Amino acid sequence: MSCLPLAAGPPVASAAPAPVRAPVAVLGVEARDLAEPVGRRLKSAVEQALGRLPGLRLLASQTLEEFKLVFGCLDEQAACMARGGRQLGAARLLWGAVVPQGDQWRVRLVWFDVATAKTTSVVEVSMPSTAELETAVRALSPALRRLLGVRVGVLVLHLPVTETDIWVDGQRRVVGAGRVFSTAELPRGSHRVEVRKRGYLPWQREAQIGADQTTELVVSLPLAEVRAAPAGD
Repeated sequence: MSCLPLAAGPPVASAAPAPVRAPVAVLGVEARDLAEPVGRRLKSAVEQALGRLPGLRLLASQTLEEFKLVFGCLDEQAACMARGGRQLGAARLLWGAVVPQGDQWRVRLVWFDVATAKTTSVVEVSMPSTAELETAVRALSPALRRLLGVRVGVLVLHLPVTETDIWVDGQRRVVGAGRVFSTAELPRGSHRVEVRKRGYLPWQREAQIGADQTTELVVSLPLAEVRAAPAGD
């Protein structure tokens, strides 16, 4: 059936498609010669650190041992791991192990591509055995960026006052106690930066972060105008 020609009109701008985020199943961090809660804590740290990286979507998943039991995998045989990953709807699998090393934990992480059934990268990182969750997240973040090949830049803010509230991409990062704030957690690209402090007008900018580069911004915070209360009768 032939189609009738459409009348010409002004071009209509179409909305840009939402970026595709690769689904990732985190199969846990096996605690070897350590109490099992250590492995659970590090799995949570890995998931939080991955959640701060762009382009990923975390799937609900089981531990590595549960995964191998469900899909009948012997060790981490590649074809079986890939088959299980496909059934989970994952594009990537990530798993690891942690062992004691003196007063440190030694963590080994494996990044597995489901489509090619290959381990694409492996990374190891050490952290203090006393590390709480947020400390573990900070220790794992650089290792995960190397594992995934994510290159980041450094943002430095020069602040006019202390005790400022700093937000990046809608997430509260820190209360800046000093006059300089620095973060290396930002992937390259445009990032919305906001600085707030009670009694001052908020400061907002789009910061362009380059890979392996330092971007410095000088923050200005004008005093908010204080309006006198109306006089009573």
